[in-house]
Amino acid sequence: MFANYIKMLLRVALRSRLHSSITIFGLTLGLTISFLIMMFVWFETHYEVNFENSNRTYRVEALVTAPGRETMHYNMSMGPTAGLLLDRLDYVEQAGRSRIEWHSYQIEDGEVFNAPTYLADQGFLEIFFLDFIAGGKEGLQNQTSIIISESRAELLFGSTDVVGKVIQVTDGRPLNIVGVFKDLPENTHLTVDMLIPLNSPQQYIPAERVETSWRHISVQTYVLTKYEVDPVQFAADINKLVEDTAASDGASTTGSNAELIVEPIKDIHLFGGPYRSRNKPAGNPEQLRIISVIGILVLAVACFNYVNISTARAMTRAREVAMRKVVGAGQKNLVVQFLGETMFYVLLSWFLALVILDALLPIVNDFMSRNLTSSIIWNPGVVMWQVAILGVVIIASGLYPAFYLSRFNPIQILKEQTAHAHRKISLRTVLVVLQFAASVGLIIAASVIYIQTNYARNVELGFDKEDMIALYGIGRGPAESIRLSTALDNAIAGKPGIISVSGSEAQPSWDHQSEARLGTVGMAKEDYLSFNQLAVDLDYFETYKVDLVSGRAFSQEFASDTLQWDLEKRETVELPLIINKKGVRTLGFNSEIEAVDQTITIELWSGALREARIVGVVDDFHFRSIRNEIEPMVFYPDPSRFATMSVRIDPNQRDTAIESIQNGWNQVLSYQSMGYGYLDQAIIAQYVEDERLLIVVAVLAAIAILIAGLGLYGLAAFNLERRIKEIGIRKVLGAETGDIVRLVAWQFSQPVLFANLIAWPITWFAIHQWLAGFAYRIDLTLVPFLITGLAALIVAILTVGGQAMNVARSNPVNALKYE
Repeated sequence: MFANYIKMLLRVALRSRLHSSITIFGLTLGLTISFLIMMFVWFETHYEVNFENSNRTYRVEALVTAPGRETMHYNMSMGPTAGLLLDRLDYVEQAGRSRIEWHSYQIEDGEVFNAPTYLADQGFLEIFFLDFIAGGKEGLQNQTSIIISESRAELLFGSTDVVGKVIQVTDGRPLNIVGVFKDLPENTHLTVDMLIPLNSPQQYIPAERVETSWRHISVQTYVLTKYEVDPVQFAADINKLVEDTAASDGASTTGSNAELIVEPIKDIHLFGGPYRSRNKPAGNPEQLRIISVIGILVLAVACFNYVNISTARAMTRAREVAMRKVVGAGQKNLVVQFLGETMFYVLLSWFLALVILDALLPIVNDFMSRNLTSSIIWNPGVVMWQVAILGVVIIASGLYPAFYLSRFNPIQILKEQTAHAHRKISLRTVLVVLQFAASVGLIIAASVIYIQTNYARNVELGFDKEDMIALYGIGRGPAESIRLSTALDNAIAGKPGIISVSGSEAQPSWDHQSEARLGTVGMAKEDYLSFNQLAVDLDYFETYKVDLVSGRAFSQEFASDTLQWDLEKRETVELPLIINKKGVRTLGFNSEIEAVDQTITIELWSGALREARIVGVVDDFHFRSIRNEIEPMVFYPDPSRFATMSVRIDPNQRDTAIESIQNGWNQVLSYQSMGYGYLDQAIIAQYVEDERLLIVVAVLAAIAILIAGLGLYGLAAFNLERRIKEIGIRKVLGAETGDIVRLVAWQFSQPVLFANLIAWPITWFAIHQWLAGFAYRIDLTLVPFLITGLAALIVAILTVGGQAMNVARSNPVNALKYE
């Protein structure tokens, strides 16, 4: 019997090659997309699984609130927190701390390189077990030691046998390599490549602040508990403990406006704060939800295709069913046969999907900046999901056609072949409507994402981002930063192709900014207002072409401005400040003019209080992406904090300008390779995830409309084949070719029109939710909805129009000669 089923299956498939091909093509595409999305979602939701105790490891983070601005979420906390929790909470097994800083290094006879460096204590290494292939963590007790990854060892020395060799810090201090560990897996938020002891001499902030200060958020604090705990209750215990301890020490936690929260490390990649990781893309749960829903829709469209074509082919198989029943086949046998056919198509499509998937992975990895491997598809958990998906597809695609075909009445079928010709047409119509509703919704979504992304790329930022080059890698200690930035300015400014040069501690597009707190005369310190702070050069606003609204810009003509380059004398004068218009409103002044010349007390990032004076007000500008509201900002001259130099170049002498910058860099930092980038590209890079989402949605929308279109083509072919005698009679009675084409086109256009009525409100709601993630966004109009609806209608008409034209032009005699 089984052999007979196989024989019948192959006979049916070969007899209807077109429709079998459409079925297999649709299912293969649907399964490929769903498996690819499943792999991506699995990868994104299974971070940290390689660490043995990841289910009971947590990171303590800080939420800092301040009047007049949004809550800031930091992935760090106060330095003494780890030791306090280890000593006072009996369910804490281990606690560790780390920092990530960029440092400059040099190996013997090699050029200087910059690298992100972890500074960590022994507790951190007890929580996160690094797999050493040479040496070990024990040597890190020495402040002059370092451990590196195997890939870093290969890059620097061409070998992993490097224990005992020396890497030199650019200030001359040698670091002895005491261990080499295996590279961390891709699915972890940690990016450990080079690690030195916490509080090493090259650490940017004083060790005393890390060990004793409750006012400064300075380290990432990780905690391993003895058993899984409730993060909310854990956070409550921590906050009470920290509050009591800080109060007994006569301190307050970051101005009494910080709340500590607990984040399980397995949630960091997707749900952590904005600074959850460094040097690798953070997860986006909203994006995962969107592409998961789209994957389900594409697979559903493919399943609907199968159901439509299977039921539409019912009339061609009615006599087969009738004859089988006459010779003794029961409904159960027929259901098994038709479900077996479905299983054959699905399993064949599954095999083809895996082949295509393997070929697509390199392209997907390059596009998504991930490292998905084919081994994921054979992970036991993923295999279970595959089986579940295949089972759902077989049932969803095959169950209804199997029961529908197997219940035909053999007597009625053998008496009159068209007995069931018009039954169940409503179900196929519903499925066509749902197919096109999904396709129309995806196309509308892609259109709106494109419009918003284009708006983000071209929005007026409040400064001129064109023809700007940013130089990186000049951040050092206070005195060295002043020396380097001044020397670079002198070496580059005025050279061919160079318009201006200006230093700053950060550049637009950098998501993280340090914070300062400002108080007006008579304001209590606990009421000081939080501002984003930016240390800048005297000609910063001229270089960036930011409009001055009131007062003056920084200038060489004022001693208070130029003395900020003298570490000894600058404390003797008021610190000149420039604020933006949002800052004026935050401080409560009625106008920009009123704000100028006001005396202010500023608490800098270091905790130091300085008397200051507002000398000017600049227009608001977008320092971060348009997802964020423009926040109050304060600018002051302080070259000791410069980490980047901005160079405005002549667009007509671009190559000459690059050469001038390189020559100037080599004069000052000949031992260090030049790191630079174009500012406009860095700003555009803020929206790379949105552009990826656009491409994903657009590709999946195209696949959905392709599958739906092919299904409609197959359905139209069956429909016209069934109605060929009806069309012949219409022609004999005088119908023109155009009349018949319009009749058929209208029949298949109606489901598309209904599809728009379903898709529009659902898509309107969904796209509104996505746009809400942007503080500055487009106004959603009906234009993309109308254009997409019209396009879908045209696709449907073109799909069936050609077939209708061929049938309408045929000689009616051929259709009626046997009547």
